Amino acid sequence: MAIGATLPFSAAADPTGRLLDLTRLVDGDAGAEGDDGEAPHGREAVLLRIARDYAAARGRGSAAPQALARAMDAVGERLDDATRRALSGAARDVTPPRANGRARVMAAPRKHDRGA
Repeated sequence: MAIGATLPFSAAADPTGRLLDLTRLVDGDAGAEGDDGEAPHGREAVLLRIARDYAAARGRGSAAPQALARAMDAVGERLDDATRRALSGAARDVTPPRANGRARVMAAPRKHDRGA
């Protein structure tokens, strides 16, 4: 069962209310705006939406740069320019292209490589 489907059930039994807050954050409903015009978890909700859209696009086979660009475009003006530049720069730093144009991905060590 996906996290989006299990959170509401768990939130109903959580006396702290934290899981309800998490459910709202995951659903993109971070709460009412405060005095400064910002939703209480607005930035977090935007970053979470970008991450979810990016992961979904990558899972469908989109290349990393295109997946990130589409995910950032999907949130529109809710993503400030500085964060947009930071995410784009971090993505370039993390996924250097190989000679064949594909990103280099490190494989997890195999069991016998870890001394087990």
